[in-house]
Amino acid sequence: MNKDQAADIDPVADHENGTEEAESPDVTGQETSVEAESSD
Repeated sequence: MNKDQAADIDPVADHENGTEEAESPDVTGQETSVEAESSD
């Protein structure tokens, strides 16, 4: 059971990491927009 759970967490972590990476650029773009407005 422990091995099964560990294997389940492995793929889940991969998927979560992928989502975080995809959001990383999105957040950066939004932050840049806010910074540009602040400069204005």
